[in-house]
Amino acid sequence: MIASQSRPHGFSLEPHKEILRLGEWEEYVGILRDVKKSEGMTLLEFDDCCIEFRKELDVEKHIGKKIGVLRTDIEGREVAVREV
Repeated sequence: MIASQSRPHGFSLEPHKEILRLGEWEEYVGILRDVKKSEGMTLLEFDDCCIEFRKELDVEKHIGKKIGVLRTDIEGREVAVREV
């Protein structure tokens, strides 16, 4: 289940954007607008929301592209990213 979160410390966001955390095997698809990192966390900013991950992700090359972000339970590959 996608959980809504309060704004994490260190991230500056537009006030209308909801911060979500994906549950296992949940995917979000949208155009990646920005990537913010702070204290080992990564925030992926899309048009209508932000997705929070409690690890550093190397996804800057996908900014401006439509991607799918999938949270898994696979050790070493907890997050899968694909261009759509």
